[in-house]
Amino acid sequence: MRRTDSVALYELQYRSLYHVNTYTRLPGLLKSASKLDKSTKQMVVLFIAVQIILSFLDLIGVALLGLVGAISISGVQTGKPSTGVIKILEQIAISGYSFQQQVAILAIAATLVLFLRTVLSIYFSRKSLFYFARKSAALSSSLTLRLLSNDLLFLQRRTSQETLFALTTGCNHLYIGMMANLINLVSDLFLLLVLTVLALIFQPQVAILLSILLVASSLVLHFFLNKRSVKLGRNDAKFNISANMKILESLSIYREIFVHNQRVFYADEVGKLRMKSSSTQAEIAFLPNISRYVVEVSMLVGALTVSAVQFILFDVTTAVTTLTLFLAAGSRLAPALLRVQQGSLSIRNALGGVTSTLDLIKELDSTERESPKLKGHRPVSPGKIHPNIEISNLWLKYPNNDQFSLRNVNLFIPERKVVAIVGPSAAGKTSLVDVLLGIITPTSGEVRISSLTPVELIEQWPNAISYVPQSVYVADATLKNNIALGYKDSEIAEEKVLDALSRAQLTDLLASLPQGLDSQLGENGNTLSGGQRQRLGIARALYSQPQLIVLDEATSALDAETEKLVADSISTMKKSATVILIAHRLSTVRDADIVCYMESGEIISVGTFEEVRMQVPQFDQQAKLMGL
Repeated sequence: MRRTDSVALYELQYRSLYHVNTYTRLPGLLKSASKLDKSTKQMVVLFIAVQIILSFLDLIGVALLGLVGAISISGVQTGKPSTGVIKILEQIAISGYSFQQQVAILAIAATLVLFLRTVLSIYFSRKSLFYFARKSAALSSSLTLRLLSNDLLFLQRRTSQETLFALTTGCNHLYIGMMANLINLVSDLFLLLVLTVLALIFQPQVAILLSILLVASSLVLHFFLNKRSVKLGRNDAKFNISANMKILESLSIYREIFVHNQRVFYADEVGKLRMKSSSTQAEIAFLPNISRYVVEVSMLVGALTVSAVQFILFDVTTAVTTLTLFLAAGSRLAPALLRVQQGSLSIRNALGGVTSTLDLIKELDSTERESPKLKGHRPVSPGKIHPNIEISNLWLKYPNNDQFSLRNVNLFIPERKVVAIVGPSAAGKTSLVDVLLGIITPTSGEVRISSLTPVELIEQWPNAISYVPQSVYVADATLKNNIALGYKDSEIAEEKVLDALSRAQLTDLLASLPQGLDSQLGENGNTLSGGQRQRLGIARALYSQPQLIVLDEATSALDAETEKLVADSISTMKKSATVILIAHRLSTVRDADIVCYMESGEIISVGTFEEVRMQVPQFDQQAKLMGL
């Protein structure tokens, strides 16, 4: 069974988690940062600088709380603080106030400083997150344009799921998951350093104890949580993949499991896998609680140790002052330590997920093509284009393939003709059309349409060419929006939509829909038959009134009667456009002006339907089998 896009995306996410260790070292972080533009790097430095400056507010607040403790215990015992405290009070000009006033002023000042620090941290954290969210969206848009500026072979280097991941989740990992967390991580590490230095200056014993607690807590959290979180992440991805694959499998083969009465089996299998996944997710959700409990226990042990040591070795004033300083510092250190731990985990996961985006940027940098000129959907002016096609000495070899898919193809197609390209599978028909449309660059040779290359023609006249694939995409939108796909509502001309529907033999569909052109077609057009989907693709191609139309097996799902009606419509198209169609059903190409027979990447015969029959025995045999 063919894997769906959503399952493959889950697998890609799992692979990113599995290889997370590749980019968790400093070189990975530096590699990611080097891909940022100059303005973004400057903003990262600015945000880090702001957060570091705010850390000094913590320093001031904790120092003020230490003074409150020192004055309080001195006032209770002797009514007079120590000489050092008196000097500090004189420096801040409150030594002349009463004991109660001094405590009140210092307590209020400490509260305001710490509150201000918290408010400003929240503000700048939010600003940084929204800034990086905008940068992530801008990067997605930029990479999408750069990617679409390359040819089809470049796009096919990756699976569609890898490309999707690189353009969306990978960009978020780069900016939000990594850069935003990096700013908070650096600022919190600096806060830990500042508070430890403060304690070292005023109370070396407290500094040593804080350092021991920080190192011990960090080691416990690192060895237990980091490894455990990665393992749980792998398991969660694995169980999610398995469960989703089983669900999608059951939906894809519903008819088979229904007639074999295997519905209970699939329901049980999904239930077992979901149970494993849910249990894993519950444990992942519980992990942050362990960090909190470890830090709380560390601070509690530290407070008890400080109390015991200070009251045994020193006087009450020194002991209480030290304990106050420890508790004040610990109240700021504990949240910072938690944020450091969680931020490091987030960065570690982000670095694993960002690899796909970095690899895409590297490839785009190495094979950069000029971005297309965005001129919008301008109508094609009559007389500006003469849609004749000249193909000269065309050779095409795909990467990692020793054989040429196109071999010295030379062909001239006059304007306003219906040209059918036929031949067995792997003859090179689709490759020829891809080169003709400009979505693949040939190994050598060239294609000229109205004396322009396909890319030049598309840039100058965006609506000059239309293409109808064999498998037509149907958007979850209205019938009108599906016909005028890629146009804004304000740009859509309903009379042109109705004309396209009529020419594509879809008036019966329009009549059957309750809201007419404004009727929703549902996800992937699940309410449409195969024939209706193909005719929808033809109507979409006709809406822009092109002068060159390429149809790739665009009538393969039509019944005989509708095929005849569409074939008649194709014949009328040549009044205003050159029509090129690839077809296996010879009844579709019987009335073509020119039939081009291909085999093994070469053009074997060009002529009318009957002329090619006479020149190519295999083609003649196929026509006889079809009763033609």
